[in-house]
Amino acid sequence: VQAIPGIKKEIISPTESSEDILNLYKRTDNTLEEIKASDHSLISK
Repeated sequence: VQAIPGIKKEIISPTESSEDILNLYKRTDNTLEEIKASDHSLISK
């Protein structure tokens, strides 16, 4: 369990972990949008 603290955390507070995952997805989504936007600007140049 010490090697993987994430699992312990989920058992203690599943709601918090779910929120963390949602935030991670949102951040990844924003990053992907930024990459797409920069790709478009590079292509249009």
